[in-house]
Amino acid sequence: MEKLGKAGVGFVSIQNDMDYTTPTGKFMLVMQGGLAELYSDNLSEETKKGMRERKLQGLYCGHLPFGVMKGDDGVPVPNPQTHPGVLKAFQLEDEGKSDLEVAQALNTHAYRTASPGNKPFTSHSVRGLMSNRFYLGELPGGWLPGKHEPLVDSDLWERAKSVRDRRRHFTDSSRPLTKRLWSFTGLVHCWRCKVRIHSSNIYNGEPRMGWLHSDSHRRLHT
Repeated sequence: MEKLGKAGVGFVSIQNDMDYTTPTGKFMLVMQGGLAELYSDNLSEETKKGMRERKLQGLYCGHLPFGVMKGDDGVPVPNPQTHPGVLKAFQLEDEGKSDLEVAQALNTHAYRTASPGNKPFTSHSVRGLMSNRFYLGELPGGWLPGKHEPLVDSDLWERAKSVRDRRRHFTDSSRPLTKRLWSFTGLVHCWRCKVRIHSSNIYNGEPRMGWLHSDSHRRLHT
């Protein structure tokens, strides 16, 4: 790097043996920037082409969801260690359990999400799991038929979906217009199952930490 007085700061590349403050150097800097952008754009396009080709072959692109592993031929198959957790989640939903109750049950049985870091399940991650049609043998991006076999029975899927649809309709029609947020909202986790806890319960006009667990959560740990 070279100081140019009031003119500003110039750059000299030792590796390329190029002074970018000269007319030739400025031209080469523009050319190198253009080539770098061309390489980046071409790499992105080739990656997209490869993903489209895999999808046409019925193969999944990206990180495999919870309960699934790559088979010997590259086709996703049930993971014997975590696939029972997928079935358990759908069975609990079919029984009318809420997303939070399903998350607590999965965490209690030491299941963790497939996301980086193996994080505990939350109601949000359970909603993503329950709406992922990959478990029906389909691929995202229009939900085209995949090469892998269904990982959840279609009847169980539809029953769980029906329960969720009814619960969502009831919740949307009965949800209050406003919801007060407390200082610890979204920050407190259960010491046992690590699930995030939300609270709007009040004792003598003030929120109390001891009232954070719902009845269903307390029953789960007794």
